Amino acid sequence: MIPSQLEAGIANYGSAEAHKLLGRVNRPQKKAASPALIIGCLVVPWLIFVFTNYTMGFSIRYWAAPAAYAVAFIAFVVCLVFGWMAVGAAQGKGGDPLWLGLLCFISLVGWAWGLCAGSATYSSLMQPYYDVQQLNVYQSVDPSIAEGNQYMDFGIIKFVEHARIDRVFSMAFKNDDTYCVAPVKVNNTFDLSSYDFWAVGINCCSSHLYDFRCGEWNNPAAHSGLRVVRESQRAFYQLAARQAASAFNIPVKHPVFFEWVEYPQVQIDGYQQDALRSLVNGAFAFFLFEVAAIIVAAWCFSKA
Repeated sequence: MIPSQLEAGIANYGSAEAHKLLGRVNRPQKKAASPALIIGCLVVPWLIFVFTNYTMGFSIRYWAAPAAYAVAFIAFVVCLVFGWMAVGAAQGKGGDPLWLGLLCFISLVGWAWGLCAGSATYSSLMQPYYDVQQLNVYQSVDPSIAEGNQYMDFGIIKFVEHARIDRVFSMAFKNDDTYCVAPVKVNNTFDLSSYDFWAVGINCCSSHLYDFRCGEWNNPAAHSGLRVVRESQRAFYQLAARQAASAFNIPVKHPVFFEWVEYPQVQIDGYQQDALRSLVNGAFAFFLFEVAAIIVAAWCFSKA
């Protein structure tokens, strides 16, 4: 039917009949969402989340940071492609604009969530894990005669059997968190040339004296130190050690800081285990978010 014939036909109808005719011509028929598209809204964003989280949180970022950022950027571009497809579908170029828009939205959420979670895992767990692995292990260190500048490249220090934490000289520095330090020395040794070996911890002491409760401080079998690798933490521990030097009038020349533990390697392996656990928990939480979002969207789309 050509336009002139359609207009003539409308003119011969009453106004109500004309609106019905136009409605039949212009209103698209509602189609049920494709099962493949619904499954895609569940699977594809989840893969983007896992892939981005792993890339930004684990070994790729440590050994090849530019490659990790490049991969994360490519994942972001994929999310934008889904948005472009949704716009095209809304213009009649094929596809369901509502479900493609949902795919774009969930993918962007997954990408941002994975980026933030992976970065947090990397900074708190995996970077310390890899850093410590690259450093040296020193055996049978006697803190009564050794100085810290001899062990600046340590990852693990194993002290002589009679070394212990001296809680008498413990000190705390508060900056939102409380940074706790206490020197390590051999039993019955006094007047050291320098108190350079400091066991540390966060929020495990108070401003009161002799209140150091960090790491395995009360484990008689603990004689090892695991290096503190975060530069920001070391700065606060340095301030606490200086406070102790001033308060107790003890020499502190080249302080090194570590967690007091019995088995350092178990602690190191725990970083990796915690990181993997964080990845799995995050993937499960994001999956639940996807399911909820798809159920709500399906209900809303059915009412549209």
